[in-house]
Amino acid sequence: MTHFLLIAASSLALAVAAMFDEHFRVPDASMIATVSLPNGSGTTVSSGIDIGATTKLAVNPGNYELVLSAPALNTTQLPDGSKITYSIVTGGNANLTVPTVIIPGVLIQTGAGGAGAAAASVTVRPPPEQLQQYIGMEATNSGSGNASAATATMGANF
Repeated sequence: MTHFLLIAASSLALAVAAMFDEHFRVPDASMIATVSLPNGSGTTVSSGIDIGATTKLAVNPGNYELVLSAPALNTTQLPDGSKITYSIVTGGNANLTVPTVIIPGVLIQTGAGGAGAAAASVTVRPPPEQLQQYIGMEATNSGSGNASAATATMGANF
């Protein structure tokens, strides 16, 4: 009987540990932001994902991860030496007209070797103490390429 209880307790401990795994794996299809990349030197900002109201302590719980995906870019879109820098932003309204950068330079694509830049993605957990009701991303082009036909996406995993 003692062995059975030990095995049952071990199984329960593994099940509970799996529930609180540090990696979120379930994407929420309703929580996706997209941004068309800039035409030439400049910055574009996505619309915001509504992450809900803050707690009574004015803190958003932040129990999720963000997955930012940047597209592959050719040399017309990102010439050699040009960079597109992606940052995570937050704000008080859905169109993020006055965004606050909370994670600068989370992903950087650099044109090189006459080949543009490969697609890339990064997963981050936003700092809950800095979040406002809406979260999004911005893309800043340092060069002259026209990447406006390309789109970056950001989604939330729970």
